[in-house]
Amino acid sequence: MFDVIFVGVASAITSLITASLGLGGGVLLLALLGQILPPVALIPIHGVGQFFSNIGRAYVHRAYLEWDYLRGFFLGSAAGSLMVLPLVSLLGGRFAGLFLGAFILIATWRTQWLKLFRWHPAFSGAITSALSMLFGATGPLVMSVVPNEDWPRQSVVGSHGAAMSFQHGFKTLAFGLIGFELLAYWQIILALLMGAVAGNILGQRVLSKISDQRFRIILKWVLTLLAMRMVVLASWDLWGA
Repeated sequence: MFDVIFVGVASAITSLITASLGLGGGVLLLALLGQILPPVALIPIHGVGQFFSNIGRAYVHRAYLEWDYLRGFFLGSAAGSLMVLPLVSLLGGRFAGLFLGAFILIATWRTQWLKLFRWHPAFSGAITSALSMLFGATGPLVMSVVPNEDWPRQSVVGSHGAAMSFQHGFKTLAFGLIGFELLAYWQIILALLMGAVAGNILGQRVLSKISDQRFRIILKWVLTLLAMRMVVLASWDLWGA
């Protein structure tokens, strides 16, 4: 029972963070779930929790969704998930933090180097979905490839939620196809759902009080801190290997 309560509270807090700032909650939820779940269940259960959190965020901001971008992103996400499905059980993530962290830092502060604004949404969806299948919490990576400089804050938060819910939904289905039994964790999943609903409702109120300019500044620094955390943890693991 303690584990179920812990997961519900963790889901509410992390959904609140993501609903307010656009991202950050997924990485934190992955770390918290890692304290109570076995490694084999961590990525698929985290995917279920993030599906609930992100689809709720997309629904809250449904009037602001950028569908012209999302249609191509969705198609790419489906393709990316299917392409790497045979590799899920074969590849490890020892260098994932270094790669993802460096990419996010460049995409956040030196966008012109990568020319992300020229990436087709389907290509962005395929790449980020494939990485999500392999490494888990890639919300910061997705945020770094969507045109967040050109959209109002509600469009950024809602469209990012829609993109991530689609990716996590495909990831959950993919793990089901390779034999993972989600129903064995139904109490944990229910707690994730209830926490996500509560967190998204509270987060919408916080977001409404933040200006677009302040939101962009906060978003950049949250992305930077998360990317630096990825790099430091990956470097520490490699140093100790």
